[in-house]
Amino acid sequence: ERHIEVITLMQKIDSNYHTHIWLCRHAIGDIDDYVDRAIELGYKEIGISDHVPLIDEIEKKLVTRRMTKEEYRTIYLPSLARAKEKYQGKIVLYGAVEAEYFDAMDKLYPKMLKELDYLILGQHYLPLPDGSFFSVYDKVSPERLDIYAQTVTKALNTGCFKILAHPDIYLFNNPDWNAYAIKVAEEIIDACIANNVYMEMNANGIRKRSFMNPEGELVYRYPRLEFWRLVRSKGAQVIINDDCHTVENLHDQATVTAYQMAEALGIKYSTRISLPKAIEKENNE
Repeated sequence: ERHIEVITLMQKIDSNYHTHIWLCRHAIGDIDDYVDRAIELGYKEIGISDHVPLIDEIEKKLVTRRMTKEEYRTIYLPSLARAKEKYQGKIVLYGAVEAEYFDAMDKLYPKMLKELDYLILGQHYLPLPDGSFFSVYDKVSPERLDIYAQTVTKALNTGCFKILAHPDIYLFNNPDWNAYAIKVAEEIIDACIANNVYMEMNANGIRKRSFMNPEGELVYRYPRLEFWRLVRSKGAQVIINDDCHTVENLHDQATVTAYQMAEALGIKYSTRISLPKAIEKENNE
């Protein structure tokens, strides 16, 4: 497990379901740029999943870059529809968003599912009892880690989300793999299993800083080695995604390393997520 770089991939990388475009203000490239690159790579499927717009009540309390509600309606959805028509027969293209779960937006997620193919849960911000929010990137207390686990579990229980993005991101500035970190991990892994949700091993974390754990292993802030050992032991569904913010991120060395890490750990991962369009395509073939 310490020498994941020598692992030979057993399965071809031919999909990515976590892709950001320029609309989020912290990514570069349009839908066509990513799809063209995916076709060059021989990918079978790609999902465009930029960050969900927020309602005014929440947006005014957060400092976050993403598309507006107007842009979602007038640019994002029309661009997805146009691209699906353009690339039909060349690659399976899905439209999605990466969304935080907030109680005040709970009625919007089912509506978005009627417009999109799937939703990714990417919980970057968490609510506090006083109505304010904290970031998952913060150094947080056990009480706030509980809020992360409870919020993720509540979101998954809605049945609206197909993928849980970077589930171990709560460890980003909380590097100790202690009893509390394990408790949170077990709760969200169990929620994914109960709701038939894919846990995402996220290659974008490999592009960030790594560190040595107490056992002398080089680990990433996410995907975190200890967390994914627990995922393996519980047998959750796993998908590996680029979380690309540039076209160059699509199938880069971080992507390959994520797949190598999964195989070194003995994790059984899927190369495709189960969606109605994919099932229909397989039946037609």
